[in-house]
Amino acid sequence: MRRALRDLLEVAERYVIKIESDRVTITDDLERTQVYLANGKKEKHVVGATKFETTTEWQGRVLVQHITSGVLHLSQVFVPTDDGQALFVSFRLEKPELAQPVKPVMRAYSRVE
Repeated sequence: MRRALRDLLEVAERYVIKIESDRVTITDDLERTQVYLANGKKEKHVVGATKFETTTEWQGRVLVQHITSGVLHLSQVFVPTDDGQALFVSFRLEKPELAQPVKPVMRAYSRVE
């Protein structure tokens, strides 16, 4: 579980995000690319040594993901600002409930042209 938390909650210094119809491609600062279909259906992925499943969907302009790896259940939300110059990404550990709870994490990214 610790390895999965590390792999799934690793802080990226930057993201490159490409949106095509219902396909969202996210590349992080280590050049790891994940492609998600924003259709609300389960998909299998791997990052680092961690296998996980996601469901991804658009809720208006907000991209919402639910991530499951073993007993871990996380949610990740990508919220762009109205002017498109910044992106807020939040993570929340939904399950399991830990003795020392993990607080939600919010990251902010500025657009670089």
